[in-house]
Amino acid sequence: MNKRDLDKALFYYEKVLENQLKTLSWSTPSVIDTYQSIGNIHREKQNNDQASIYFRKILDSQLERIQLGDTSISDAYQNLGDFVLEKLNLDKTLHIYLELLNNELKTKLYEDFSLIHIYKTIANIYYKKGILDQSLIYYNRLLDCYFQKKTRDQSTIDEIYISIGKIYLKKRHFNQTLLFYQKQNNNHPLHGKSIDNNKLIDNIFFEKCHLEQSFHYFKKYLHKQLKIYPKKDPILLDTYYILANISLAKENFDDALKYFLLLLNNELERKLFYDSSLQYIFKAIATIYFKKQNYNQSLIYFNELIDCQLQKKTN
Repeated sequence: MNKRDLDKALFYYEKVLENQLKTLSWSTPSVIDTYQSIGNIHREKQNNDQASIYFRKILDSQLERIQLGDTSISDAYQNLGDFVLEKLNLDKTLHIYLELLNNELKTKLYEDFSLIHIYKTIANIYYKKGILDQSLIYYNRLLDCYFQKKTRDQSTIDEIYISIGKIYLKKRHFNQTLLFYQKQNNNHPLHGKSIDNNKLIDNIFFEKCHLEQSFHYFKKYLHKQLKIYPKKDPILLDTYYILANISLAKENFDDALKYFLLLLNNELERKLFYDSSLQYIFKAIATIYFKKQNYNQSLIYFNELIDCQLQKKTN
């Protein structure tokens, strides 16, 4: 439709809505249909703010007349969420999709396959916002949905693990998060934020229960790579790094040390000891040795870390 036809249609539907609201409730199904028509026209005219208003009216109307858990509410959430996502409003989209998920979980299990679009959208948004722990949670839930199927789509599972791997390449600080929130709750059991903290702890435990699964996937992947490439080939760097960080998250310091040392030896094939890009590796190895009470080795790697930092300042 051209702009003139859209304007005519919009004028007509606005008059229809005006007449309907004289005798009908704003949540009546026929009124909701009119909201939908007006919203669609505004969307086609690229009047995004107005379209968003009417899609929100549809959702509010459905919430007024139908109990949570109904598919009509989910449809309204998803319609609004997808529209807002198109406009790259991540915060608003995330809020809508979390509400959509809450509605779906009134009648479905966490691993229900129909939730895959919701989990994937939420995981991607958290990743774009840099909230990596939450992104991991929803990628793992997405995996659980695929693992429930009798016939598994391995290519899709591999794609999800690629996304999980990217997160482990970005993550730096696994170790103290859970301890901090447990301590907060123990010290302030009646504090107003304790419920939010409990939710976060649940999420972290949810993440930890998937760590073993991810570890075995990437360990198997490394085994395949080592059949083709030597241990010090740079193509193995990412896999060493992912396995080292997953091991840290599991608090398996023996495995973490093993993969960080493999990573370091690989890097040193092409870099000097005091290269500033090695700081995180030296810090991780030094910290692991410290936790294992091997203080002499810990001191060696902390000194290497200092050399890297001093070199960075002089460059």
